[in-house]
Amino acid sequence: MTGEPKVPGDSDERSSGRTGFAAPRWARPAGDPSARGKWQTRLRRRLIWPVLVILLLFAVWFNYPFMPNPWVALFRQPSGDASAVSTPERWAMYGGSPQVANSLSTAVAPEGVIDRVIEVGAEVRSAAAVDDGVAYIGGQSRIVAFDATTGQQIWERPISGPAHGVPAITENSLYLGTLNKRVIALDRSSGRTLWEYEGDSPFPGSVTVQGGIVYAGSRGGDVHALDAESGSRLWKVGLGSAAVTPVAVYDGKLLAASNAGVLFIRHSGTGDKRARIRTSAVLVAPPVAANGRVYLLSEGGLMAFDAAIRELPGRYPAELIWAQLWIWHFPLPAPPEHSGLQWRMLPSDDMGVFLHHPAVTSEALYLGTDTGEVVALDPEGGSILWRMPPPSGPRPADGNLGQHIPGRSPVTAPPLVAGDLLIVAHQDGSIRAINRFNREELWTVSLQSPLAAPLSYAAGKVYAHTQGGKLYVIR
Repeated sequence: MTGEPKVPGDSDERSSGRTGFAAPRWARPAGDPSARGKWQTRLRRRLIWPVLVILLLFAVWFNYPFMPNPWVALFRQPSGDASAVSTPERWAMYGGSPQVANSLSTAVAPEGVIDRVIEVGAEVRSAAAVDDGVAYIGGQSRIVAFDATTGQQIWERPISGPAHGVPAITENSLYLGTLNKRVIALDRSSGRTLWEYEGDSPFPGSVTVQGGIVYAGSRGGDVHALDAESGSRLWKVGLGSAAVTPVAVYDGKLLAASNAGVLFIRHSGTGDKRARIRTSAVLVAPPVAANGRVYLLSEGGLMAFDAAIRELPGRYPAELIWAQLWIWHFPLPAPPEHSGLQWRMLPSDDMGVFLHHPAVTSEALYLGTDTGEVVALDPEGGSILWRMPPPSGPRPADGNLGQHIPGRSPVTAPPLVAGDLLIVAHQDGSIRAINRFNREELWTVSLQSPLAAPLSYAAGKVYAHTQGGKLYVIR
């Protein structure tokens, strides 16, 4: 009926053709339902691609870091650019550089005459860092600065635990790790404490300072990256077992070895993983980086890896499972060689085994063996360039403390390159200087006692700390 009155609140069911209950107008959503659905559909379509891209980027970063951790890259960066790098005039850290190369190829060659003997104490197991005529050396519960010319003590600072690594020095500061779980920064001129960082396990060796970051490997299996200015922790990475110290920094990469036999390659600015390389033995010497490679001492031999290697997702655990099944004699082929391995050199039986990491130049890698031999290897392929046998018998030591040096004594520290000289220390307390190009032995010094720490060099002088508690300065 056309004239039928409309009941208030009626839902226009007759006009729409629908039956049943309908909400009154005041309870209905505003706007056209079809328009609202279209808007929601468009919103979902616009959001789905950004969400998928974000999820994909997270998955890529989590599994294999083509990009650094954005939080660390943006908000956990150092406040300065301090670095401990040696020159022919200064020895700034263990190995002389963040690459642990133990080489200053443009340095002035020392003459082989003992210039000064400084009493540092028998409990000291640290080598000297040297700059501007001052030698800094750690100890059982102290760090001391000596005048390298006169031997006089400049300052002494008590510390809360043993510090047996080589101090790392920058322009104004000195850094060292201790066995009571601390990394300490001191003012070089006075010994005043600048900051202390407390970790959760001992820091048994030397630290590395590069690009404003102090890298400290711990016995608990972590590498702590600290702000060199404030001592605050920027980030840390886990190695799974005790770190072999010091770590190396090379071409934007952090190279850290664990004593369980794994080499970790990380981004030096953020700690993001680049690669893990499984070796077959316990590692006892730090990695050395040069010539685009990482050189690693393992089982008495030397291995060279491509420093630019990146680990494919899943490769490392797959290699572990494959190797274990092969060891259990499952019918599988032998597992593949280590990722990025370029060459491996195993000494012959008559040569002995390598005891310490090499000194590295662009021309050669220099190593010593447990039979007292000195060996030079080609850095490109690992072939032997030359071998020099140990001294075969007593020989004079003109102008030095000792008069006879027995032969065939193991090499007890990494060799040191100073200009054209290769300087090698033996277990019998002797130090030999060899021209590394023509292999002529130029001088020999006897210190009456084996080294307690690696050799250092600065401004034409070699610094040798012996187990007898003496620091010899040899010009």
